This record gives sequence, C-alpha cells and structure tokens, in this order.
Amino acid sequence: MSKLIEELKRRKVFRVAGLYAVVAWVLIQVTDVVLPTFGAPAWVNQTVIFLFVLGFIPTLIAAWAYEMTPSGIQSDGAANLGENRHAAPAPQNQLLIYATFALVLLVAVFQIADRFLGLGADTAAMSSINNPSISDAGIDSAATGRVTRLAVAIPKNEFFDHERGDFTLSADGNVFVYRGAGENGSPILWQRRMDELRGKPIPNTELAARPKISPDSSEVVFNSSGRIRVASLRGGLARTLVERGADSSDWSPDGAWVYYRGPEGEIRRVPSLGGQDEEIVTPNKDNGESGFLFTDVLPGNNLIYTVETTDGETLLQTFNAQTGQKKDLTIGTAPIYVASGHLLFQIQDTATLMAAPFDAETLEFSGSALPLAEGLLQVGIGAAGNIGVSDSGRLIYRTGDVAGTMTTPMWVDRSGAGQTIVKNWDMLAIGGNGIPTLSPDGSQIAVSIGELGSEAEVWISKLDGIMSRITFGDRVARVPSWASDGQSIVYGSWDKQDTFSFWQKRVNGSGAAQKILETNIRSRQGFLSDDGAWFIYRDDPTGAGSGRIIGAKKSEGYMPKPLIETEFEVSSPALSPDGRWLAYGSIESGRWEIYVQPFPALETGR
Repeated sequence: MSKLIEELKRRKVFRVAGLYAVVAWVLIQVTDVVLPTFGAPAWVNQTVIFLFVLGFIPTLIAAWAYEMTPSGIQSDGAANLGENRHAAPAPQNQLLIYATFALVLLVAVFQIADRFLGLGADTAAMSSINNPSISDAGIDSAATGRVTRLAVAIPKNEFFDHERGDFTLSADGNVFVYRGAGENGSPILWQRRMDELRGKPIPNTELAARPKISPDSSEVVFNSSGRIRVASLRGGLARTLVERGADSSDWSPDGAWVYYRGPEGEIRRVPSLGGQDEEIVTPNKDNGESGFLFTDVLPGNNLIYTVETTDGETLLQTFNAQTGQKKDLTIGTAPIYVASGHLLFQIQDTATLMAAPFDAETLEFSGSALPLAEGLLQVGIGAAGNIGVSDSGRLIYRTGDVAGTMTTPMWVDRSGAGQTIVKNWDMLAIGGNGIPTLSPDGSQIAVSIGELGSEAEVWISKLDGIMSRITFGDRVARVPSWASDGQSIVYGSWDKQDTFSFWQKRVNGSGAAQKILETNIRSRQGFLSDDGAWFIYRDDPTGAGSGRIIGAKKSEGYMPKPLIETEFEVSSPALSPDGRWLAYGSIESGRWEIYVQPFPALETGR
C-alpha cells in the first residue's frame, strides 16, 4: 500500500485530483449563479455537474499515465528519463497540497449532500402561479435566506378553469392538484407531480371546486355542485360524503374526518369513509355572524375559519374542540395553519397574503404578522386568493386582478356583432347577480351595480346614458327582473340578519317596495309570470337543496314549493310567453344543456 501511495505521489495523481476538484467546484458555482439569469432550465446545471463527476476518473487515469514536461505531455515512462533533473517537492509543499485537497474534498461533500441528498434545511418554498405559467419562488434555507424563482408552463389543454382555478399541494409538496378543464370544457381536477412535465386528469371529478389533498396524499376531497366528494389519486371510483348544501371542505389531521360548510353557514363534519355527519359550530346571527367559510382543521381537531359578518367584513375565528369556545382572532380571511407553527391568512382590501407565528394549543398569535405576497387573484365565493402549502413549506399562490370584476353591458345582434349600450359604462358583475335585464318594450335596462366592499343597488337606464337608482337602504339589492307591464321590477335581497327575500318596486321610484316572499336560503334571479299568477326562482347553488327551481302561486300566498329538484345542478329558469312551458339549464348529462317541460303540469313530459 505504501508503494502505491508513493507511486501516486510520484505521478502527481493527488495533485491533479486536487486541481480538478478545485476547478470543477468553482465552475459549478459559477454556472449555478449564471445559468438561471439566462432562463436556463434546471437540467442544464445538473448536466454540467454530471459531466464534471463523469470526467473525474478519466482525469485520474490520464494523470497516472501521462505527465506534463517542458517538452509537452509525455507518457510517464518517457518523463521518468529526466526525473533526476527535478528536485522533489519540499515536505512543506506536500503538506500544503494535501491540506488543500482535503479542504476542497470536504466542501464538495457538503455541496453534494446539500444538492442531492437533501441534508440542507429546506424550510420553505414559495410558488406564484401566474397566467399562463407557474412562477416558483422558494426559500431553500432559513439560515442563508437564499431565494430561487422558477417558471413551469402549464399546457393550455389542462390549464386552470377560467372561473376559479382552485388548487392544493400534498403534505410533502410533491403533488399539485388543480381545477382545470376536461375534454368538453367542463371543470375537472388534474394532478401533476413536481418532477413531471405534464399533468393528468383525475377521473370522476367533474365540476370539482376547492380541492384538498388528504394527509397521506392518497385522496383528494372536493366540492361538486353542493356535494362533498372524495376521489383517489391512484385511480378508481369516487365516493360522495354529503349529497347537498355543502362547500369549503378540509381534512382532519389524521384523515378520519372531513369538515365542511353546511347549508346555513355552520361547520359540520362527516367520517371520511362515509357515514352520519354532525354539526360542530354554528354562526351566532344575533352577534352579526352571517356564516363560516374556509375552515382549516388544526391539531387536536380545533378549528380556525373565516366569519362572514352581516356588515360585510370578514374576520378569523377559532373554535376549541375541547371547551366549545369561540374566539375572534383578527380581521382577515382564508386561514391555513402550516406545520412550521405559522398561520397564513389574507387581507382582502389589498389582496395580500400574510404570515404570523401561531400557537396551535392556545389558539393565539405568538408574534407579529408579515406580508408574504401581494396582488393575489381573488376568485369564487368569499373573494379570496387560493393558495396551497405543504408541510415542507412549499407555497403556491396565484396573482392577478380580481377575476370577473368589471363588465361592460353590450348589444349583440344575431350575427355576433356587438356595441356598447352606453359609452364608458362599466359595472361590477357580482357572481351572476349583476346581469342586466331588458324591459319588455326594449327601452330600459335594470341592473344591480356594486363596488368592492360595498352593497349592491338596483339602477335603471333608459339607454340615454342617465342612470337612476331605485333601491336604497341597508339591504343588498340584486338579480333584478321586469314585470310584464314594464312598470315595476322584482329583485332579491338579504338583510343584516341574512334573511333572503324577493321584493317588487315601481320603476319610477314611487311608493315603497312590496315583499313577495321570504326564504331562509339565498337564491338567484326570480321573476313573475306574465299573468302574475306565479313567481319562479332558483335556490343558490351552495344552499340546501342545491340548485332547485322553486315556484310560488299568488293564489296560495306565494308559498314556495320545488318545481325541479334533482341531484344535478340546474339554472336559469324561464317561462314561455304564453306560460305553457318551463325551460331551464341542467348539468346532468355532463355539460350544460337546455330542458323544456310543460307548465305547470311538469310531470307530463320533458
């Protein structure tokens, strides 16, 4: 062994190895910094590292066989003829060479361990999902504070559903599930591993929204037209946990329960394998709590969620599962507890994502909140930006303007050509509630107009650019429709006690509004039949009996009763001019289609 070492020294193999390691390490560091600035993908830097590793052995072989001499590169045998003319290096030089080689080797080992074996502290990674690509901003090490940003394009055929774009991350941060588009354009869920270039659709997830991956990363729970369903990420049939009137679900930490928002805004839970559900916490409407959204289940099955208040604000509230005590925390929405001991939440006014240290036992903040990202894309019920976060700290969020905020009412003829009705007329279309409706004679438009953070009111335009407001007060006024005589409009409204009702008021503003009927479920657009004998409307899709079409006869005091009630979402009821046919949209075939039934004898045909 000693002879081999002496021979390695004589042939300068150690010296060449040290020099090679130094040069390779320096070049790897340079490419690690330079290549990302030119947008080079990660595989380019990995290829550089691989080539240097691959070239190490051939370099050592060449060092053994050849030697650099004043006459050029010669084989070791030829170089030995003149070796007596060269003095052996001093012991001090040899020690310096060995120390340098050991230091470089140590640094290389740490670099390789950090890069490939994950021994470094990978505490947080932030990703920003923009349209049409994913922008990935990550903090690889809390000690160094180093931030990296990556971009991954999502193919157009699997891109986020244009209305919502909900998504979620697995606990280890390696699986990304998002709401995209299916073959017929309807929303479905897609899954994509972070080490894959493309995603793949998840079967049996049609019309999915608000997905959440299970703690063991084997399943995903989602809302589908008021139903709570669970699908496997490994393929197979999906199961329905709740049939109607549910939204905004989340897993318990052990995966045994699924918590969700019930039809009255309360929080309920159901066994994740199916079974009887139970109520957990109910909003106190006497204290101004309208309902709960965005439930996040903490360790010990304690809860933190968003409270919608009757004055239009949102705040975070905790619920102690052991004591049954509720406690207001702070103004904000969409809370998510992170395994690092932090609470992420959003401030709606500026669409900012915040983070603060949070004690999951005392259910209180243990430090100040700091902003993580601004300009979140606010979509869906609750107007919050969707984010996904893993236990490893990888964070994904989407930025952009508020989805579907301002709209411009247009005339469109049968050829598809359009023109603005009133110049520079933009309005806030509120979740389908601000759709303008034309008077029977085509001379006026009724529309519900609102501003972010304020209530909506009904306005009338005679198409001359002059707008007249006809509703006032502390009630929201939305979804207007015209009576057949064109002299009055009907609109839906709810008060600060969250009681929903339909009202009728004269277009000229004279007289007080008259109540038609009251319901405990928020509803969509309603209308009177031309003869005034019937009032027809549709339940809100997140309410109990999701998407029912309801009818109420004047002769029976406008007492509501279901006309169309199926397990599928229905929408947009309309009566024919002679009142003999009821038309409506339904998703039961897997895509939206129009159905017509005789009215009021609905059972006689379809």
